[in-house]
Amino acid sequence: MKPTSSPVPQENLNAAAQGTAREVGAAFLKLGLTSFGGPIAHLGYFRREFVERRRWLDEEHFGQLLALCQFLPGPASSQLGFSLGLLRAGWLGAIAAFIAFTLPSALLLFAFAALSDRLASRLPSVPVRRCSCWWLPAVQRWDHGCAAT
Repeated sequence: MKPTSSPVPQENLNAAAQGTAREVGAAFLKLGLTSFGGPIAHLGYFRREFVERRRWLDEEHFGQLLALCQFLPGPASSQLGFSLGLLRAGWLGAIAAFIAFTLPSALLLFAFAALSDRLASRLPSVPVRRCSCWWLPAVQRWDHGCAAT
């Protein structure tokens, strides 16, 4: 059986990667530090930043990429961010985009979980204690998993 060719020539894929991982990381770190809301809100931030402001891709390409990411299982915003980084700066750009966008919220979550006992004694008990129902198990599970390896 003869292998089928890709619908997009390889030269076009390589030509799209015209940025650097540092550029991608800086753009996604800014969004990671300032973007609030769930994956649907992130998609709007991505569109405004990368289609309107930075012009890394056009509206049609963004829409097609978004449709593909929504088709795949998992959070579309993580997949879209990874894909935008890949298109802009190759595999290093994809990794930089994912880490830069995800790390700020992950660090904030772990810091808040680690400080929840101190916060519980200083703040009204209901919100902190209610949130600690999922913060503490997440940190304890992560801590236990790291200690076991």
